[in-house]
Order: sequence, then structure tokens, then C-alpha cells
Amino acid sequence: MAHKKGGGSSKNGRDSKSKRLGIKLGDGFVWLAAKMSFVLLFFLWIRASFPRYRYDQVMRLGWKVFIPVTLVWIAFLGAMMQTRWAYLFH
Repeated sequence: MAHKKGGGSSKNGRDSKSKRLGIKLGDGFVWLAAKMSFVLLFFLWIRASFPRYRYDQVMRLGWKVFIPVTLVWIAFLGAMMQTRWAYLFH
């Protein structure tokens, strides 16, 4: 077992008082509720600001945009893995 010299508490030891930086905003529940409210309002604001896609629009986007982009990206990565810059793509 380790022994401290001097027997007293140290400035950087575990038994020293913690120092809080910033402003105390209440207990943990108040801070949790504030963060949850901010995230909820942020998502509601984004949802209300942008148009909603119908199911057929999402399917068309997936088939005509995302699948071709993914295939091109896979081909690009395969080609780059054969070059001297392969370490950048691991």
C-alpha cells in the first residue's frame, strides 16, 4: 500500500475538494431537463422547417441516387487501395 509523506491531504490527491468551473445550474435533474428540452426543440424546429418526403420520393432517391453513389464510392475505394496511398483508406 502506498504511503503519503506528511500525512495531510494533497492539492492534487483524490481527497482534495473538487473545483467546479462555470456556473452551477441546479442539480443534475434540472440540467438533464434543460438539455433534453434543447434537443427536442431543435429536432422539432428542423422537422417543421423542411418539407416531408413521400414514400415514393424516398424510394426514388434511394434507387436513383444513393445506390449509384455507393457503387461509385466502392469502386473508388477499391481503386485507391491499389495505389501507394492505400494507407489513407484503411
